[in-house]
Amino acid sequence: FELRFSRELGHILDVSKAGTLMIKGPVYHNFWRATIDNDYLYIIRDMFKFLDNKWLGTRWKRAMEKNTLKACDVSVQGQQVNILTKHKMPGIKGTIDTEYKIYENGYIHIKSTIIPKHDLIRFGQSMLFNKELSQVAWCGRGPHENYIDRCSSAYYGIYELPVSDMTHYYLRPQENGNRTGIKWLELKQSKALGNNMSMRFQNGEGELNASVWPYTIQDLEKATHIHELKATIEDHEDEMQTYYQINIDAGQRGVGGDIPAIAMLKESYKMKKNQPYQLDYWIQI
Repeated sequence: FELRFSRELGHILDVSKAGTLMIKGPVYHNFWRATIDNDYLYIIRDMFKFLDNKWLGTRWKRAMEKNTLKACDVSVQGQQVNILTKHKMPGIKGTIDTEYKIYENGYIHIKSTIIPKHDLIRFGQSMLFNKELSQVAWCGRGPHENYIDRCSSAYYGIYELPVSDMTHYYLRPQENGNRTGIKWLELKQSKALGNNMSMRFQNGEGELNASVWPYTIQDLEKATHIHELKATIEDHEDEMQTYYQINIDAGQRGVGGDIPAIAMLKESYKMKKNQPYQLDYWIQI
């Protein structure tokens, strides 16, 4: 397999196997989600635009735009390549420290640690992957979408669905399709295509959250109605014709909703500031 890494950005650029592009980067740290209805009242938001500046999601989205690489150290140990990066970003104490261990057999180990200055929305990494991997199998909670505070009916098990069934179409497009308790997740070709190509994500220390979409998080944020999101999927003329998006998260705050249209998120379902968080997972190409 072949992996390209940018020393200028401090990110994986892409990963190929037998000449086929499997991951299209950059593989970037993600701290925000397309705002859900319970995050704040949309009528009030439309009346008072300044609330956008106060909402956590907006804060982290803007912080990501200022994420800069401060250090990138590369070393080779036999057939193993080790990369250590440090990124500076508003809202993070010190730096985002990420360690990549790349093995000749196609295994990639990624471990990233942070201490946030503000409560988090989520902490993970996002990337695009080859659209031919249209089937998703996983060991975790399912089969339907679930979140840390909405998972009692999602039992642990091994499930398999096409990418198209991994999402949920809300009246207004928003964050959706998450699965919690992930121990492993495999993306693979359908039987119609031969089922010969696959890629596996495995948890390291601690279970993962994961979601797989036939669109990007930017598409979700931009669309205001279901038909706009579906039209985006159908009419894309860019790289999304060839790639879907996967999100691998150490965690994501709950969705709340004990009182309709108001988050009312319980303390135990928040990702609180001033605490260490670690994303630890493997990719098998």
